[in-house]
Amino acid sequence: MKKYLLMAVAILSLCGTTVLASCNSEEDSQESKEWRSKIENTRWKMTEIYTEPDKYSSEKEWISASNSDHLMIYELSFDDKGHYASNDLHYSAVVGRNIVKHSGEYHVVGTKIYMAVRKSDFDAHGNYNLDIRYIEGDIMEAELGWIPNLTYYDDGNGNFQQKSELDKDNMQYLIRLKRF
Repeated sequence: MKKYLLMAVAILSLCGTTVLASCNSEEDSQESKEWRSKIENTRWKMTEIYTEPDKYSSEKEWISASNSDHLMIYELSFDDKGHYASNDLHYSAVVGRNIVKHSGEYHVVGTKIYMAVRKSDFDAHGNYNLDIRYIEGDIMEAELGWIPNLTYYDDGNGNFQQKSELDKDNMQYLIRLKRF
């Protein structure tokens, strides 16, 4: 009986390892590779944001990024080695309105670009993600999420795992960017 139990454990262990390996290969999926090829070696500037046009309105609409007092991305670039750089203005309930230059690593998983801040000229470490809705020509529409205490880390095997902590100041925006 013990022999059969050991064989069953060995088989389940082998199957579990195979399943885990296939789940962690999302970054190497065909969809991820296609989206990565669309953003590698590109530079973007935010042109529009979907928000309330002013403090008296409760209806959202597309407004020019230059009219936004919550977010403005002056430049966001992606290289072909998994690094990004950003120069942006954003409003945070924790620190107020600030202009920050930051850079770090990015990973493309499906239609999402996960960006981990590694270097910042302001104490604004955290993580961004862009959930791309579409890229048509030189225009990208995406949902931008700023998540200060949500991290994706390499588990040592090239797999990215999510680690959550208490969240202070999540921000979500629907934006349009133009390639330049």
